[in-house]
Amino acid sequence: MKKSFFAGMTLSLAIMIVFAVVVIAAPGSEEDPVVSVSYLENIFMTKVQSYIDQKAVPQYDVVTLKEGQTLMAEKGTELILRMGTANVIASQKGGLSDVTGGVDIADGGQMPSNHLLIVPLGDGRGVKATAAEVLVMVRGGYTIQ
Repeated sequence: MKKSFFAGMTLSLAIMIVFAVVVIAAPGSEEDPVVSVSYLENIFMTKVQSYIDQKAVPQYDVVTLKEGQTLMAEKGTELILRMGTANVIASQKGGLSDVTGGVDIADGGQMPSNHLLIVPLGDGRGVKATAAEVLVMVRGGYTIQ
């Protein structure tokens, strides 16, 4: 009889504890560490996605150059000419890689409009504005001279 009473009390106590946890702790809260899909979606959509947008996917800068100004690019920088004309500044190791045209543009070559150019090395490569106003979209490191 004592064993039945003890087993019944233990079972009752266990049920009360489970009930208290369920009633007191909201799903997905600190008290209830069960992770729900909505919690994961909320965390991903608000925090992780904004971090990815800011850090992992850098945006293009729209740079305005005046005639005679040069944009010196760092290794891996991407360039797209949107307005005006500009000539390529190459180094001894080569020019700028025109990914759209599939060619290497040598020193003094004209920068084609709306083509994606990539700077392979940060060894003094860039572009020089040859029009009164030149707009270049730039993703990566650069300096204006």
